[in-house]
Amino acid sequence: MGFWTASIAENAGIKGTDSLHIAMAEKGKAEYFVTCDDSIYKKAKKYQKELKIKVYGILEFLEEVLNLVTNNRQD
Repeated sequence: MGFWTASIAENAGIKGTDSLHIAMAEKGKAEYFVTCDDSIYKKAKKYQKELKIKVYGILEFLEEVLNLVTNNRQD
C-alpha cells in the first residue's frame, strides 16, 4: 500500500524521499500529511483522490484545527 502511494506521488512530480514521506505517513495510518513545502502541497493536492491520506498545507491544517476547536466550544 505504501509503495502504491509513493508511485502516485512520483507520478504527481513528487520525487525521491518526499514521495516516500507521503507513503510512510499512509503506511503508519496517519490521517494527515502536513507540509510547509508549497511544491509538494500543490502537486499532492492534484492527486488527492488517488492518495489515501489527506494532504494539508500548514496554514490550511491550522485553520481546520481552529474551526474544529471553535465548533466544539459552541456545542
